[in-house]
Amino acid sequence: MIDAQWLEAFDKMNSADRDLFAREVNTLLARTFLIRDRYDNSVGEIRASAASRFVARHFDLFSDYLSLAGWHLVKDRHYGVIYVESDYGQNRRHLNLFQTLVLYCLRLIYDEEREKLTLNNEIQTTSFEVAARLMNLEGRRKKPADRDIQEALKLLSHHQVIQKIDGSWTDEQARLLILPSILFVLPNQKIADVYRQLNPSDDESERQEEDDDDMESESDFGDEPEQPVTDEKGDLWPNI
Repeated sequence: MIDAQWLEAFDKMNSADRDLFAREVNTLLARTFLIRDRYDNSVGEIRASAASRFVARHFDLFSDYLSLAGWHLVKDRHYGVIYVESDYGQNRRHLNLFQTLVLYCLRLIYDEEREKLTLNNEIQTTSFEVAARLMNLEGRRKKPADRDIQEALKLLSHHQVIQKIDGSWTDEQARLLILPSILFVLPNQKIADVYRQLNPSDDESERQEEDDDDMESESDFGDEPEQPVTDEKGDLWPNI
C-alpha cells in the first residue's frame, strides 16, 4: 500500500537510487526474474547481483508499488530469486511445445548436476547437450534445427532462466549457466505434466494400476492449484 510512510521512504532515496528503482521495476515486468547469483564475466566467477541486492534491500517499497498494478512480488532467499506474478493471471508468455521441451531438458540437466554438487550451484550446460537431450527425449535421429534451439535459448535467457557465459548463440559449445529460476518456471508438478504428455502410455498404465488397487489416496504436500490441461499438441505449459 502506498501511504505516507512509503512516500517518506521513497523521498529519502537519492536521485541515483530512484533511477535504479524505476529501472528494476521495468526489468521485473519485462523479464520476470531477478537472480542474486549470476556469472560476472569481468572476474570469471559467480557474484552477487547489485540489482538483486537493491531490490531485496527495498523489497517492501517494490512490493507495495507493484501491488497497485496487480502484481505480486515474491522473494525466495534460499535460491536467491525474486520474481513477479500477476494477480489476474495475465501478461504471461505461453511457451510452445518445442520451447517447453527445451526447458524440460534444461530442468533435467539442472536436477542431475545439482545432485553432484556440494559447495556451489554453478550448473552449466551447452546448446549441444540440450540438442542431444532433445534427440534422446523424442527418439529422433535428426538433430533439431539450430535456429529453433537458439531462439528457445534466447527466450529463456531474456527471462533469466539461463545465462550465456561465453561464445555466441550460434556456437553449440558456448557455456550456459542454468539459473535457479528454472525451479519456479517448471516446478515438480509441471515436470510430471510434461512427462505424462510425452509418455501417455505410462499414464494410462498408472491409472489402470490405481483402478486395480481400488484405493483412494490424499496428498498433504500443500495446496498448489492444479494445472490446466490443454488439448493443443503445439502448446504445453509453462508460462513465464
